[in-house]
Amino acid sequence: MEFAVYTISVSGVFKKSYSIYQDGKLMYSVESESFWSSREMVFRDNNDNAVLLLNRVSSFMETKFIIYDLERPIATVTKEGIGISFYSESIYGKHRLKGKSFNTDFTLFDETDEIAKVSRKTFRSKDKYGIAIKKGHDEKYILALTIAIEVVIQMEQNG
Repeated sequence: MEFAVYTISVSGVFKKSYSIYQDGKLMYSVESESFWSSREMVFRDNNDNAVLLLNRVSSFMETKFIIYDLERPIATVTKEGIGISFYSESIYGKHRLKGKSFNTDFTLFDETDEIAKVSRKTFRSKDKYGIAIKKGHDEKYILALTIAIEVVIQMEQNG
């Protein structure tokens, strides 16, 4: 089974930005549209073209994201329960993203199979992710799910 492997680096204090690499090559950059909020984040390719939008539409009782491919919504992602667990309904099907202990490892499942693994580095390198995505799945969509994980973790850590 073949996997595409990505690394995400997180930087910034008030305005987070994310650099997504594959084999050491910058593939995407992601940053919030406003200085104080991570409600709307734009994915740009290495030519600085906008290719995806991650929009957080949280309420008091629910944290939800909508992923757009700039023409239409492609997924609705909802945080489930305590801890880091998400349910996604997308044009690619239904997916569950389940976190393991200490918010460091996550697995993305479709209805029958495991399609991606996400590993968040801990301790001194909290600002790095490694993602292995099974070939044949939309990589931008799965990378957007990973950014959603980071946004939720940051929200929980910052109160």
